[in-house]
Amino acid sequence: MIYLYIANKIEELSKKFADNTRNNKAVFEPEIVITQTSGMKHWLSLQIAKEQGVFANFQFVKPNNFINQLYQWAGITQSTVYSTENLKWLIYQFLDEIEFKKEYHFVAIYYENDNTKRLQLSVKIADLFDQYLLYRQEYIAAWNKGKFAKVKKNEDNDKASLKEKQAHLDKHQKWQKYLWQKIKERLGDEALDKVMLKELFKKKIKEVSFQEKIKKHYQQISLFGLSVITDYHIEIFHTLSTWIDIRLYFLNPAPETYWYDNVSEKFLMYLEEKTKKSRHELIQHKGNELLTNYSRLAKDTFNILFREEDFVNAIDDSLTQEPQKESLLKKIQNDIYNNLNQEERNEISLSDIKDGSIRIASSYTIVREVEALYNQLLDAFEKNKNLKLNEVVVQLIDVDAYTPYIQAVFNNAPVYLPYTIADRSFYGGDTLVGVLESILNLTEEDFTSENVVQLLNSQFIRNRFGINNLQLIREAVRESNIRFGIKGKKEDESYYVSWLFGLEKMILSYAVAGSEAFHTKNDITYPLDSYENTEAEELLRFVAFVKQLISVLEKRKDEKTLLQWTAYISSILSEMFLINDENTYDYKYIQKHLLATEQMQEFMEEKISYDIFKKSFVDALFTESRSGQFITGNITFCSMIPMRSIPFKWVGMLGLDADKFPRKENKIAFNLIDVEYKRGDRNAKNNDKYLFLETLLS
Repeated sequence: MIYLYIANKIEELSKKFADNTRNNKAVFEPEIVITQTSGMKHWLSLQIAKEQGVFANFQFVKPNNFINQLYQWAGITQSTVYSTENLKWLIYQFLDEIEFKKEYHFVAIYYENDNTKRLQLSVKIADLFDQYLLYRQEYIAAWNKGKFAKVKKNEDNDKASLKEKQAHLDKHQKWQKYLWQKIKERLGDEALDKVMLKELFKKKIKEVSFQEKIKKHYQQISLFGLSVITDYHIEIFHTLSTWIDIRLYFLNPAPETYWYDNVSEKFLMYLEEKTKKSRHELIQHKGNELLTNYSRLAKDTFNILFREEDFVNAIDDSLTQEPQKESLLKKIQNDIYNNLNQEERNEISLSDIKDGSIRIASSYTIVREVEALYNQLLDAFEKNKNLKLNEVVVQLIDVDAYTPYIQAVFNNAPVYLPYTIADRSFYGGDTLVGVLESILNLTEEDFTSENVVQLLNSQFIRNRFGINNLQLIREAVRESNIRFGIKGKKEDESYYVSWLFGLEKMILSYAVAGSEAFHTKNDITYPLDSYENTEAEELLRFVAFVKQLISVLEKRKDEKTLLQWTAYISSILSEMFLINDENTYDYKYIQKHLLATEQMQEFMEEKISYDIFKKSFVDALFTESRSGQFITGNITFCSMIPMRSIPFKWVGMLGLDADKFPRKENKIAFNLIDVEYKRGDRNAKNNDKYLFLETLLS
């Protein structure tokens, strides 16, 4: 059975959730809770503990992960090859085939004789295929049968428009269908994509034995605080509701009014009865500008839900609370709740504007922006003695861009305010991933004294080679007159400022006493005479480090298979770094990506250059953010996604620049999703706008 709880405050939803879980009699089975973000998971855990006095036996999963669990229960094996990271290598090969380049020359001309462009195009196509598997399953289903996809007829499409859209679809689906069928041919029938998985699951769910298995394992499933949902997910959860309880907890900014676009007849009847207004009045009413312009994402979600009568019949809106009007912020929230337009909205006085519930600051640099934030926080803590650190969140448009400025301002401030920064990417810093990236990006042209010595700022490299005295190393490099180049050339005398010539001086300082000229086979070298005993041993360890680094660069010259390149990365990790408890998390993260790459060896035998592999591998490392660091008891800095709609007493937002927020997507000419818009389609701009609205309401 379906239960749909709607409220304009997520605190009310959490209380209802706590009541429902308290009444769950299946004490030995974990409570399955589906959330979209880690931030929501942490917040809801604290709320349950607060309401029930204890938090135990809950299993939090994300929507896609839960559906994958269902497939496992059904005995359906999902192929990991359909990830974007794997698909790109298959596509990379097919783009180089003579048949494709001849048939679709208008595509091939883009990357002709340029493997970097071929890889970039492969990544874009792989990402599009991943989107089609979720948002355009009917396209994939048609391609799987060897047919072409058709534009769906609806009231927005007249004959001319339908013909134009179909022509645009056909232009680019021909070559994409070709690539998709080549992928299916290479992977074989046993590698199931999401469309095939769903069809097999729909057949499996009809079996009585499997139905009993689901009822026994899942007493009820709760979906809490989801901002985005697709037809793919709704169809599966709707099917499950025949045998188990599905409880959905959704935030609705204006639950008492009509602010949607197209909804079912059943839902319109529900609103007529609730508001006591005619259908014409509801539809014709010009609503609140913020709600109308910033709620596209929520509109799509609710329109997907309310297409099914079962969801409309399941609505419980008893949790809604009309916001009071005691401040500027509350008045704006009340306007949104009642969907009031400019003529109808609450009157705003000068005292409202000055009440401090909403403050807007414009700064000329990022550092000044962070300084202004720090001053505002000090003022807030001074005026409100009851405000706690963990009741403050600051959302950032770009976490990595703002991190160094936050650290500089807050770490050197006269009054220290404890803080944590969540959602930092693996990029840069003294982390295993960050330093590995520096080594992978290092080339013979960049092999300068500063770039090499700078790597020793990493404790993981210093510990691996037992190097302790960086000042000594820098002095020795300077005295050895090392400037740039591994070998250099005698013709232009760059040999005498190269690393190999300078390292020879350091070795001789340990082996030969004094500073007399030392004759080698081809040259004369003057040993360093100012280093003895332990200092000389430190230089030997440094020499070992540099020679190992040179060896790393030397191994890149030949093309290799994916398996050989993953072995190359593994050798760098073992030879250049000391792996310990401090970097285990990063090490496992790198190994996960190496394992995913190794799995493609069966399908990708072509040898590739180092530059191609490096671009692919490094880009993949920075697609994810570090988990954790949410609601730790300090002020929380995080990206805007994980804390969306979570209530805090003090909320700040940094980086709302006109050119950065909302994000502007670069349209891809061959993206078939753009041919015909459907509710639930991914759109970064609409996502950001609703995210801002949710933050305002929280």
